[in-house]
Amino acid sequence: MKVTAFALAENEGSGFSPIARDAIQQLAAGIIPKPQSHATEFNDVDESGSTDAG
Repeated sequence: MKVTAFALAENEGSGFSPIARDAIQQLAAGIIPKPQSHATEFNDVDESGSTDAG
């Protein structure tokens, strides 16, 4: 699915909004954004305590 999204994001007529297309292109280029909140910071495998996810 990622490969398809990355390929589609190269075209302006892909149906993605400009913001989504830019984000997908950044991910395809290997740019990983910083977490926007503590809720999106995930623990290492054996670590506990810094997210409210599941």
